Amino acid sequence: MGLGAEHPQRRAAVKEPMKAIKEFWQAYSPYFVDVWQYLVIIVIFVIAALVIL
Repeated sequence: MGLGAEHPQRRAAVKEPMKAIKEFWQAYSPYFVDVWQYLVIIVIFVIAALVIL
């Protein structure tokens, strides 16, 4: 048995977690965008407050 004997099994084992990650990202990606938008808004307000005060 050479190194390539279990290769199809390894490929199948890698596909399953990637599929799960892809489904997770499709389900939750809008929420990550919202979080980043809120963080940017907060940073802008903090900078504006420092400039004004």
